[in-house]
Amino acid sequence: PISGLPALLYTNNRGLDSSMLWLSEILMKHHELDSFNDLIGIVRDKGQQGEMFFRMDVRPPFQDTPEDWEDRLEGAFTSARKS
Repeated sequence: PISGLPALLYTNNRGLDSSMLWLSEILMKHHELDSFNDLIGIVRDKGQQGEMFFRMDVRPPFQDTPEDWEDRLEGAFTSARKS
C-alpha cells in the first residue's frame, strides 16, 4: 500500500488499479463479443452502472474496429455516465 492513498485505490492482484475499468478486462470477461458495436454496448452499460474511470490498454481485436476506436469508446462511456 502507498501511504496517503485511500484503500479503494490500492491495486488488485494483477497490479491494476481496482477502481479503474480496463478495456482488456472487458474483453477477457466477455467472450461473446463479436464486433466493435457489441463492445460499445458493454462499455456504455458499464458507464451507466456507475464506473468512474475507463482505461483503454489494448486495441479491440474486431474486424470492424474503426480508426477512431478510442474516441468512440470514450464517447460511449462518458455519454452513458451523463444520462
